[in-house]
Amino acid sequence: MVCTNVALVDECIRDLKRGKAIGPDNISAEHLHYAHPSFVIHIKILIQLIVKHSYVPAGFGLGLVIPLVKDKSGNLND
Repeated sequence: MVCTNVALVDECIRDLKRGKAIGPDNISAEHLHYAHPSFVIHIKILIQLIVKHSYVPAGFGLGLVIPLVKDKSGNLND
């Protein structure tokens, strides 16, 4: 089995930057940070199963990029 432990998963969740925009699944870092401690165990099991079966769900590759205009007087295509 994969050498993933609960402490490592918990540390990774705690290191996520809070105050960022949500993803396509509407879950923010705050949701993970303030989730019940048993959530970390479920995430650990999920990671182990992903590695064991060599299968990553398609939804894990989704993302949303929103360009921010920094110079409104310049070319918006830059």
